[in-house]
Amino acid sequence: MENFGQYRDPGNGSPAKRHSLIWHRLLTWFFLWAGAVTELSMAIVLLSEQYYGNETAQVYAEFETLRIADTVMGAVMLLLAVYRVYVRFQLSGFKLGAPDKLSAVYVAEAAVSIGYTIAAAAIRRQPFSSSSTDLIAMAIVCCVPLLINRSYYNKRLELFVN
Repeated sequence: MENFGQYRDPGNGSPAKRHSLIWHRLLTWFFLWAGAVTELSMAIVLLSEQYYGNETAQVYAEFETLRIADTVMGAVMLLLAVYRVYVRFQLSGFKLGAPDKLSAVYVAEAAVSIGYTIAAAAIRRQPFSSSSTDLIAMAIVCCVPLLINRSYYNKRLELFVN
């Protein structure tokens, strides 16, 4: 049990270059799956036009182009869910470039969320100031894991050679 969460160089078995991989395992076995499930469920809600609940017909009657934005966002969320699963397998297989693909997940999610928030606010003719808090929160939510994971994986780049 002493080597749990540790990487040992398979070439010579030397413990000289050991890295803790507990965060890596948590990320690949929980966080990426949980994010994919969340994005998939959001895609289903958006694509089935259930996002606004009982007020869906009223909202879409008032803002016709919002339906298009929601459908596009649903399709993009579906693609992001699939990409998260792909990145999960790239990371767990220690594939070359996998940490960069993980960073791309967070950057894409931030860009999509910010773009959707701006588009939805414009469609509903809301002043930008009412959406700025959402934008700041989304930027923080997406940037914090990006920075944490970049720092973590930059110290372990030599592991991703497959």
